[in-house]
Amino acid sequence: FRKYSDIVVVIVALICLYFCHMLINSYMINILENIGGTAADQGNATFIQAMVELPPMFLFAVILKKVKVDHIMAFAAVFYSIKHVMILMTNSLGMYYAAMVLQMVSYALIVPATVYFADSHIAPEDRNQGQVLMGATGTIGGLLSASIGGILIQAVGVHTTLVIATCVSVIGTVLMLLAVFKLTRKKN
Repeated sequence: FRKYSDIVVVIVALICLYFCHMLINSYMINILENIGGTAADQGNATFIQAMVELPPMFLFAVILKKVKVDHIMAFAAVFYSIKHVMILMTNSLGMYYAAMVLQMVSYALIVPATVYFADSHIAPEDRNQGQVLMGATGTIGGLLSASIGGILIQAVGVHTTLVIATCVSVIGTVLMLLAVFKLTRKKN
């Protein structure tokens, strides 16, 4: 962690982003019921996410030839927060479904990007550990959202929980932008 302090900021940023992402996915039915949705609508939203994330993941190697991985990480982080803000502000199923389409420029880009990001910023002898840490961010974010999310929803309701989770997402995006900016400046 001392050797790669800038990468630690990226790891914290990813945990923040995944916290909100996993909370929304884990408690999607609660969010949808809050706007008049049903379990069928949850299935539709999950289907939309799954379908739109496939093309960018399949084409990631092509994207990477045109755009630096650091910029992809920053871009995806921004769109994660935009997606989360849209979900927070949604008052209709149409807007919720529109937010799900942003999966293609958030989750679908950031997951493969973390592999290349670790590869480009971590020395060869430390890459395995770097890959493990990058992969663990989703697990940690998921564990935090599962343990804290249910408590929050029961204590303060769906909307306030989404406000908190969206704030965590925005913090993650800001951290990601700062880290990527600093890493890009170091490389140049």
